[in-house]
Amino acid sequence: DEQVAVDALQQNRQKLGDIEEQLIQIRDYQSEYLLRVNGKVSGLSAREMISDRQLIHQLSVAEDAQLIKFNQSKKYVDMAMQYWQKLHQRRKNIEELIGKMRNSENQLEDKILQKELDELASQNFARDSGQN
Repeated sequence: DEQVAVDALQQNRQKLGDIEEQLIQIRDYQSEYLLRVNGKVSGLSAREMISDRQLIHQLSVAEDAQLIKFNQSKKYVDMAMQYWQKLHQRRKNIEELIGKMRNSENQLEDKILQKELDELASQNFARDSGQN
């Protein structure tokens, strides 16, 4: 059903938007954290440097995982869009075919009506000609 496809497309787009927002948040936090770390490099203990390095690595891993989710979600949006387009085009084709069939039926009915009117006119003419 086309409406089901529209709903699925909207849900997939919403999920993609949520995932993208999370990816942006991770990247923003990562950038801010790197700026703070780079600003305080001197005077750090080995433990603090290791801790910072671990957090930077964790943020990088989180960014990579979120990017994978984003790309997968983008594929789902694309597939949902293609499916909706297919159903939408099918519906439009059917509507067009129905329109053509109705037009053909109307033309046939018009021809039949015109033929009947012509016959009636011929009969009236013959009758009128026979009376003169």
